[in-house]
Formats: sequence, C-alpha cells, structure tokens
Amino acid sequence: MFELAHGGPQPRISFRKTGEPRCSFLAVRPSPLRSSEDPAGSSQEREGPKESGWPRPSFPRHRARGKAIREPIRRSAAPLRPDAAGWGAFFRYIGAHARLMIGIILGSAILAMAIQGTMIWTPTYARRVLGVSPAEIGTMMSVAVALGGIVGGLSMGMLIDRQFARGTRDMALRLLSGFSLVIPPILALAFLAGDFTLLFLAVTLMMMTMGACFGPTMAAVQMIAPPEMRGRFAALTVLASNLFGYALGPMLIGLLTDYAFRDPMKIGYAIIVAMLIAGPGCAFLVWRARGDFLRLLDASSPR
Repeated sequence: MFELAHGGPQPRISFRKTGEPRCSFLAVRPSPLRSSEDPAGSSQEREGPKESGWPRPSFPRHRARGKAIREPIRRSAAPLRPDAAGWGAFFRYIGAHARLMIGIILGSAILAMAIQGTMIWTPTYARRVLGVSPAEIGTMMSVAVALGGIVGGLSMGMLIDRQFARGTRDMALRLLSGFSLVIPPILALAFLAGDFTLLFLAVTLMMMTMGACFGPTMAAVQMIAPPEMRGRFAALTVLASNLFGYALGPMLIGLLTDYAFRDPMKIGYAIIVAMLIAGPGCAFLVWRARGDFLRLLDASSPR
C-alpha cells in the first residue's frame, strides 16, 4: 500500500511503499532544503519523518485471498470510424449480407411469433377447452417460464460455449434450427391429446429449448456485426423479435381461430397451424445463413 505525507501551508505529496496490507495516512513536517554547510542534510532528514499530533486512522489488516480474474485476451482491431456508424452504412452492410442478416434476424423473429402466440393463447385454450382452473393455469405458465428462462438459458449457454471451444462455432444456429423442427410436432401432439399434464410438459420443453435460443442468437449477431454497428444490430434484433412475437403472433392465432376455423373451441388447432408453419420457416432461414455466418466469422478473425 502507500502512505500520504503532507504538511505546512504548501503540502508536499509523496507516495512510498510500506509493505503493509493496509491503508494509512502519515502527516509529516516538510523537509528543509539541504545547504552547502550541512552536506549530510538536516537532522530531520537523517532521522526521517516524525508524526504530528493528527489522529492516525487504523484499519483491520486483511490479506486478499482467492484467485485473480485475468483480463481476457482481446484481438486487435482497427480504430472505430464514426462515418461507418451511420444509417447509410448500416443498411448497406445488411444489403451486402442479406441472406445472413435476414436469415438470423428474421428467422428468430418468426420463431418468436409462434412462441409468444402460443404462450399468450395457451391459458385461453386450457381454460376454454380443457376446463382447467385459473390457479392451475397460472402455476403451469409460471413454472414453464421459470424453467425456460433459468435452467434452459444457463444450460443452453454452457452447451454452446463448450461446443464453440471445440470448434463448432455455429452451434447456436444449429440448435435454433434443430429445435424449430423437432419441438413444434411435439407441441402439436400435446394440444391434440387434450391432456393438461402433457400440455404442461410440452410448453415447458418449448421454453427450455426454443425459448432459450434467443440469447445465443443475439450473441451470434454481435459476433459478425462490425463494432460500429453492434448497438444498431442489437436493437434491430430485439425490435424484430418483439414486433413479430408480441404484435403479430397473438393476432395471427386469433385470426386463424375466427376466420379460418370459425370456432372458438378450435383455438388449439390455430396454435398448431401457427407453430407448424413458423418452426420450419425459421429452421430454413437460419440453416441457410450458417455458411455465410462461418465465412464472415473467419474473415473477421485475427490472422
């Protein structure tokens, strides 16, 4: 640690190592100038600093234990250019990588449309068709969201990190495409079975798999976005997911129920149709973007 020494009307500040694991403040008198008559220096200099009558705060002596967190290795990058962060450059970049950006951002937004529509209309289906009480519905939805957001999100992140370290750098896109194909048929069977327990398990599985893919998808977009545009791409990804998920998803299922099936009791079929269309559509768009994702990732990696 260091000690702070000062004194007199014009204080002199100096820092000296003391070797003690504490913080202390030492007040000393200013040292007189050395003259030619006293080549060895004044007696005060020879004796060292003397403490004044000021109170000296004392702190408990602690030694820090544990491991230090190292600074991550950062790759060298060109300095940020303000002119590259404009809207014109942003849309030109999207146009130059249209299949990649549209595939990831639009694909995840289409999946969000099906997931949010299902989550919003499932309580209505359980109440209207299955006759489940509001308390049971609330418990089901809260547990499904909690497991999907916590257990599913953490597990998905750990799996993707491990596979990325092993060389599978597009693991997030692979999982998003795979879950978009596998989970919708399982969810459709649960709605067709008309059993509340199966419905609860299917919705929980959906949130732990498809619902947990949005965080890694956002990270994948950030990996390929130029540093000057990462904020805009993050905002675009969130905007597309929210617009499709909360605005179009519930409206689409409602339109199918009222105008396609023309029966309020067929709301389960409307959910099935929306999920079976959105899932494969998302898988197709995201899978087509994988090649461009890896090529752009290689181009931006340090040599």
